[in-house]
Amino acid sequence: MEGGQVGFWTSSASGKYKRLRNSPKVTVQPSDARGRVKAGSPLSEGTAQMATAGAEFDEIQSRVRAKYGVMVGISKFFNKLGHLGKGSFPYGDVAVVITLGGAQPGAGTAPGGA
Repeated sequence: MEGGQVGFWTSSASGKYKRLRNSPKVTVQPSDARGRVKAGSPLSEGTAQMATAGAEFDEIQSRVRAKYGVMVGISKFFNKLGHLGKGSFPYGDVAVVITLGGAQPGAGTAPGGA
């Protein structure tokens, strides 16, 4: 995204969505694909906004699909499989746009929260 923004999608039934709905303040820090924080990396404070339609939603949807390709469909399949018998669990129906503020030196540990 542009101008110090980061975007991703999540489910409207997820804990992440519920936490962000209650408090849009976030701390972002670089990590690997498994969420392990990179030692000494800077922390950035930010504010999250959520969208379920519109230009930002469409941009995030298309960028995630472009980056992850066939893995999006595979992930969606396993999402459905994991929730069989538990009712519906929406997949990627909320786009989250985080507008970043200034960076702070990081201690290399994961902050709590989303």
